[in-house]
Amino acid sequence: WSIILMIMTSFDLLSIIFAGCLMIISGAFLERLWFAKKHFRLNRAYDDYRRFEDLPAVSVCIPARNEHQAIEACLERVLASDYPKMEVIVLDDDSVDNTSDVVKQFAQRGVRFIKGAKLPKGWVGKNHAMAQLTEQATGSYIIFMSVDTIVGEGDLGTMIRYALDKNLAMLSVMPKRDRLCPNVFFGTLRFFWELILHSRNFPATSTSIWLVKVDELEQYGNFWEHHRATVRPESVLASYFYSKHQYRFLVANQFLHVTHEKDWQSQLMTAVRTNGPVFDKSIWLKANVLVVLMIIVNGMVICTSNLFLTNLWWVQIVDLIGVLALSWLSVCYTRISWARGWLLGLVNWPWAFLQELWLLFFSIVYNKFQVVAWKGRRLPDPKKPDCC
Repeated sequence: WSIILMIMTSFDLLSIIFAGCLMIISGAFLERLWFAKKHFRLNRAYDDYRRFEDLPAVSVCIPARNEHQAIEACLERVLASDYPKMEVIVLDDDSVDNTSDVVKQFAQRGVRFIKGAKLPKGWVGKNHAMAQLTEQATGSYIIFMSVDTIVGEGDLGTMIRYALDKNLAMLSVMPKRDRLCPNVFFGTLRFFWELILHSRNFPATSTSIWLVKVDELEQYGNFWEHHRATVRPESVLASYFYSKHQYRFLVANQFLHVTHEKDWQSQLMTAVRTNGPVFDKSIWLKANVLVVLMIIVNGMVICTSNLFLTNLWWVQIVDLIGVLALSWLSVCYTRISWARGWLLGLVNWPWAFLQELWLLFFSIVYNKFQVVAWKGRRLPDPKKPDCC
């Protein structure tokens, strides 16, 4: 050992340590992604479960604010659904563009337009919009959708039939990124932590599209009022129903063709708004995630650099294995989250993890000092929900 240490430089030793850390982290995360791939997917189509006349009425509720570029495509796909008992409600949350005009053009096709009420003090705008939509919904189930979510013809029916089959009160779906473009390649790891950290106390959830049974939501007891300042109310509701074995999380696949499209800037804003609050449940979890990201970012720089700097072939092999382990982790995630082009995960991971580290850091800082804004509104302090 003394001879080996004499031959090795301090940078060689450092790279080996980081390479070992990358292998351990990648191995642990790959196990979690394998669990997600195994448990969060549909294994068959649900188009033959129950007759149409036996299916419950569903309210598709879409909160929108300054979404004129995406709302038309979203509504076109929803209206193309083959689900027979469906109403579509869109709430315009005080948009300053022509979102309301676009929505009103769909009135003859059955879309109900609601002009959102003035945002009260202490409320997150999206939460207030969903609370109003809940009051207006007449279906036995509500499907909340973000405007950037695109559904296939049979997806809404598949979600309802699956919920009925499994006796669920809540179901959320992780959409895939369909188009291969810079917004996808340079995009955030939006659902990475949901898949990795899924547990009884931290069930994976999706804000893109989720379903809730109205009767069960009412039994919670004034849910929206209690969580008017919560950044991710869906996560709270998922934890509640998961403890009662009435919640499931699914990843879109060939039986559930849900996709989403979001420009890069909007992805960054969403990450800053949500990443910090997601980890606020545990200070240790937040610290561990930050440490892991710093190890990944520093490890990939050190190990990649040492591949060209060291004169020891076996050190190069160790460094290469560490880098390849992280590359394989990235490919496995893009295989789950991208509909196409997932092999590009081999080359986009350095940017993805570096970006994720900075986004989590800024999210923690911005949320700590209450300077986070969303759609032109500053978010309220969840600890003081009645303040401005």
